[in-house]
Amino acid sequence: MKSYYFRSKEILSTTIYQEVKFFIDNYNCFRPCYKHRIYTPNEVHANPELASVKLVLERSNQKRLEENRKFCCKISA
Repeated sequence: MKSYYFRSKEILSTTIYQEVKFFIDNYNCFRPCYKHRIYTPNEVHANPELASVKLVLERSNQKRLEENRKFCCKISA
């Protein structure tokens, strides 16, 4: 939190509560989490089955790579 949000802002004792509240809301509701790829922590909390999206993405990526290896791109003259 400190390195992402407060590095470019001055931290004031009078506004720290509002700043932390904003950061927590922003992190949980609007920013996708690295662990869950495209979903926010609140989305995964509300729908736990979304946590397995990594496996789905990895399988679809593997399938795409296998299909692409079957074809050779040649430059025609």
